[in-house]
Formats: sequence, structure tokens, C-alpha cells
Amino acid sequence: MKTLSTKKLAEAIKSLREEKGYTKEELGNLTGINRIMIGRIEREDFIPSIVQFEALSNVLGFDLTEMFVEKERPNSFVALRSEALSDSEKEGVDKLFTMMLSLRQQIQLRRSFENESGQANEVQIDEIRKLAGEKRRSLGFVETPIANDIFTILDKLDIMLLEYPIEPDGDKPAFSAAIMYSEENDNKLTFFGLNTADYYDKQIFAIAHELYHYFTKSGSHLSRPEDEESSLIEVMANRFAAEFLLPETALESIVLDEFKTSSLKKVQHKALLRFIARLHCTWWLPYRSLVKRLHEIEAISSEQYTELYAVNERDLEGEYVKTGLAINKEEFHKLNKPTKNIGTSPNEIEIIIRNFEDNLIDEDKFAEALSLFNKTPDEFGYEIKVSQDDIDELDVFFSGEDDDED
Repeated sequence: MKTLSTKKLAEAIKSLREEKGYTKEELGNLTGINRIMIGRIEREDFIPSIVQFEALSNVLGFDLTEMFVEKERPNSFVALRSEALSDSEKEGVDKLFTMMLSLRQQIQLRRSFENESGQANEVQIDEIRKLAGEKRRSLGFVETPIANDIFTILDKLDIMLLEYPIEPDGDKPAFSAAIMYSEENDNKLTFFGLNTADYYDKQIFAIAHELYHYFTKSGSHLSRPEDEESSLIEVMANRFAAEFLLPETALESIVLDEFKTSSLKKVQHKALLRFIARLHCTWWLPYRSLVKRLHEIEAISSEQYTELYAVNERDLEGEYVKTGLAINKEEFHKLNKPTKNIGTSPNEIEIIIRNFEDNLIDEDKFAEALSLFNKTPDEFGYEIKVSQDDIDELDVFFSGEDDDED
């Protein structure tokens, strides 16, 4: 029985692409496959659909059949074949397993295609709504803004926050957040890494995004902006983040209370910008997430969505920024500015301090641990003194003298 070799496929695509001088983006344009997916195929991280498979074969000029290899029968097949079977039964078992393996491969191809399609269906969206609602209620929020309380939520869930600014590399944006796990002696710790070089409202959204991966037990994860529109799981995580921070039911009520109608299709552009700016300062969702939310509840038309989404929400001379600053200067300014923080939550800093106070770490380790989070012992009332012996040793080292007697 032959099966697709992801290794052969990855090696063939990478070598043929490079041989023909194509970049991943150029190959993507020729085949209709996203450049990110090209990279994942070359890393053996994605199985292309049959249509994509054929497109790659036509452009790069390889034989589809060469990507398949003989595969040993699974143990269950061997066990069945070892039974006392008649010739016709053996033939039937062979046929059943051939059917099973073929169908399994088709199912895997289908699931891979659906998982990378970048679209969530109605059932999945409903599940996201339920999950977000359940988690909001369990954390003490019904239809009230979470906003800055998202950091309190991390403490409640015993998730440790690590903040560090990571600047983009040229035109390529850096990752927005990461979820990491550390397990030792049956003690599992969860960490969220947050890129604080990003705008503050996007930092809040990134934490909510990672909470989806935490709640659904997706494992360690790195969130990249370029993946968020092409990967189903990232689309679902974004939808969860929006629902978690601003539930649809809450938004629908706000629209109805404000405009006395559920439809904003006749509302002027300037009025919509003012409305979104107020939502922005209250619920702390990024501008474009709010525009998506309004479109998702069908409050605005597709034409309005396109017009609003095209607005440069960070342009200091633009209408939206001027409107936001006029509505709530302090909140709007804070949300639209990178924090560039280096640190962790006060709870985690307290652990380091108590470890020092209980003599679990010495002065050097205390100072070193705090320095990682841009803190110093003297900020907490501790003055680390260098002993006279250490001073003498340093003097000897730098003077080049040797106090050992001959």
C-alpha cells in the first residue's frame, strides 16, 4: 500500500522551487496557494489538498506518483491476517484495509484543507460564543468591559505574564504573543509572552487571543499577524478574543440603545467613527476588530465595512485619531501607544522578593532575577552591598597582581 510521503514532498517542492528561482510568494502566486502554506509544506507541517497538489505538480514539473511510498501494514492488519482465514476472507480483509487507508488519507486531506481554509462555519462560531460567554461568567464578567482587568484574569488563572518589546524585522512584523508551558515534577506552569512593542490595544487583544489557545489546550503557540487570516485556528482565536472582550449581545444592546435601531446602514461615516471611538475607549478592542464586530452583527453594510476598514486608525493627522482624542484623550492616547514594557506581573516580582527574604536565593541571584524584569533591589528597599573581600579580589584581578607566595 502506498501513502503520501510528506518528507519527499517537502524536499521536492523546496529543491524545485529554489532550482527554478521562485520565492515562496512567487510560487504562491503561480499556484494560488498562500506563501505561508508553501512554507508549511516545506517544513512537513501541512498536507496540500488534491487541487493544490496538482497545481504544485504542474508549476514545478514533478510526477505526483513519485511522492508516494510503500507503507507497512499497521499492526491491527497483521493481527487480522494472522487469523485462520479462508482465501476469500483474506482477500476481503486486504480490500477492507485498502479502503480504510485510502479513506483515512482523504479524510486527513479534507481536514487539513478545512483547518487551513481561514473560515469558521456557523457551528464553530456558535461554539466560540458559548466558550467566551462561559469563561466571562466564570471570571465574574457578564456584559461589562474587561479592558485592563485582563491582567487580573491572568493572575486568577495562575498564568504568568512576561513582557518584552520585540521590534519588527524590516517589513515583517514580529510575533504579537506566545503561550509557553514548563513542566517539572508534575508541576505545570503557564506563561504568556507579550510583545510590548505593539500598540497597547493590540496587546490586550493578543492576550485574549492566547487565552483561546489556553482554554482549548492547543499547546505552546506563537501568534503571528500573517497567520491570523489564513489559519482556521487563528481565525477562531481572533473571533474568541473579540467575543471575550466585547460580546455580540452587549454590542447589539449598545447599538440599539444609542441609535434606537439595530441597523446602522443609514448612519453617516463621521457618526460611525465617533461611535467606534467611544467603543474603543470603553471596551479596549482595536479599531479594526470593532469594525469587524459591527459587520458580524450585520449592523453595517459591506460597503460601510470596506470604507471603515480602509481608515488608517493610527494616522495622527487622520480623522479617526482626532475624533478619538477629542472623545477621551487619556484613554485613546494610552490605547494607541506601544508600552515597551519589560517585566512581569507584581505577583511574580513578589515571589522573587520573598525567595530572597527567606534565604532561598542570595543577593547576586536576587539582583540578577530582578534585572531580567527591569527592576533593581533598591526599588524594594534593599541595598545590595559589595563585601570588602569581593572588592579586594577585584582590585587584585584588575591590577594583575598575584598574592600567592612563591
